Amino acid sequence: MELPENAPVRRRQSIEVYASVHLVWSLMSEIEQWPKWNTDIKSARLLGNLRPGTTFKWKAGPGTITSTIEAVEPEKMIGWSGKLPGILAVHIWRIEGNNKKVVVTTEESWSGIVPKLFRKYSEQTLEKAINDGLLLLKHAAENQYHSHS
Repeated sequence: MELPENAPVRRRQSIEVYASVHLVWSLMSEIEQWPKWNTDIKSARLLGNLRPGTTFKWKAGPGTITSTIEAVEPEKMIGWSGKLPGILAVHIWRIEGNNKKVVVTTEESWSGIVPKLFRKYSEQTLEKAINDGLLLLKHAAENQYHSHS
């Protein structure tokens, strides 16, 4: 899975996480548990199984987002798309590593009228969301990993 080439707003960021691939994958893929470790997410509900075509609804910021899972490779990658008024977002999380350290890479793009008209604001908003999400994931994974090892 790749981000759309023509999206006006795109961001990519990576972070090292000192935890196992399995633990990091469980935090990323258990969508209904996202609010427990990501304080930016107020609620999340998966409407089926974790596979392409399944939708989930989640609340982050002022609105509820309906997203569709586009790709799943257990313990490697999960990607989805989501729509808000004026924005089509595509998000991909990738993980690589072993049982002591992984690198999590997150990529997201925004297409639509909002990122075209408000490009700088959209870029800043997306960059903050990606950086915050990675730091929160790192913190949650490392705390769980070190409390169980």
